[in-house]
Amino acid sequence: MLVCRYNHTTTPFLRLAPLKEEEVSRDPLIWLYHDVLYDSEFEQLTVNLTRAEMVQGYTDNYTTTEKERIFYVNIFEGSGEKLDRDLVNRMADISGLLTGEHTQLGTVNYGLGSHFPEHGDYSDIKANPMTDVPLGGATIFPKINLTIQPKKGSALFWYNIHNDWEPHVLTRHAVCPTIEGNRWSKLYICILLYLLLYYIVFFTKF
Repeated sequence: MLVCRYNHTTTPFLRLAPLKEEEVSRDPLIWLYHDVLYDSEFEQLTVNLTRAEMVQGYTDNYTTTEKERIFYVNIFEGSGEKLDRDLVNRMADISGLLTGEHTQLGTVNYGLGSHFPEHGDYSDIKANPMTDVPLGGATIFPKINLTIQPKKGSALFWYNIHNDWEPHVLTRHAVCPTIEGNRWSKLYICILLYLLLYYIVFFTKF
């Protein structure tokens, strides 16, 4: 049976500010955390950013534009500002893993018709804070028949690989086409001391 609880054990900080944790799958383990991103933070993530500053998303080799993956991204080095530190620390609270000092950040935009076909994230360590949209934009796991609709301020978390480094094929997922509105994402590529791959999706209201 899937359960909801206050998580106050993953890191010492959670004893003071426990996370609202909801299990959405047992195999693979997938959790949805509620109220972990704030409106003021989202405004800072997208302020003054235009499509002209972004490039179309690339294939896994980062050299070829892929027509099947329609989105735009802007990658840059973390500035070390308070917002960046807060979000990286929040990732650690959710995952229980230690983040490294070298973190790349990026902003991703899924505009009208944008989508991301089924795929697995086995080579990158990333976390995507993103907006919800009026219609479309859900994250789906086809192999386990699971659909997660974006919910304001929530974060979706799962591990992509097993302890033996074999890919967890049941975590293959996709982003449904955006039918109405815009979906903005914040991308983190981190070096983790435990060298485990994970994926976090933060949902915000646009």
